[in-house]
Amino acid sequence: MEIKSIDEALTIICSQSPIHHFSSNNAQPKKANKAYNKIVAAMAYLKKNDSLLELKKLLNNKDYSIVSWAATYLIGTDTKLAINILEEIRDLKIQHISMDAKYTILEWESGDLELYFGE
Repeated sequence: MEIKSIDEALTIICSQSPIHHFSSNNAQPKKANKAYNKIVAAMAYLKKNDSLLELKKLLNNKDYSIVSWAATYLIGTDTKLAINILEEIRDLKIQHISMDAKYTILEWESGDLELYFGE
């Protein structure tokens, strides 16, 4: 998949995050993995183009699967904002998404968080 613009990368994240969440929750690993790979490719494009801060545009989305992905990949560039968002998501008790937020924070705080960019 060749991503050609920042807007396209953000669109991919917005379209694939809900698919990844739904598929993960409903035992559809092939769909979940396909969506994951597209999300990672979009994140890699943003990183390659020094545009991870563009993820801030997604933080007010109504879909917390999108917000969670965006906050997670912002954690290294805007740590305070990302942690605040992830704490809010953690406290909402949304199946899987809140647990992911909790462990993202714990991994970050312990220095063990490694964000995957398909490299």
